Amino acid sequence: MEQEQRVLMLLLDTPQFPATFFGAIKIGAVPIPTNTVMQPADYEYFLNDSRAIVAVVSGECDSPRPSQPRRNDHVQERRKP
Repeated sequence: MEQEQRVLMLLLDTPQFPATFFGAIKIGAVPIPTNTVMQPADYEYFLNDSRAIVAVVSGECDSPRPSQPRRNDHVQERRKP
């Protein structure tokens, strides 16, 4: 990550929230915390509007397909087209 790039945060109230928030600030990134009860379309809007290239998501907030096992906290990076 480079300075001033955005990190979208979809995290529950756990120790990972402040660690991610302040960790992003420490490396010069801009944390974008989001509400964990929004609809998928709202998250898509935040991703596009904020220009976040990384999303940090709590495993409990991930909606796996029935054939997909639930994962723990993970990070996803958006690649530029």
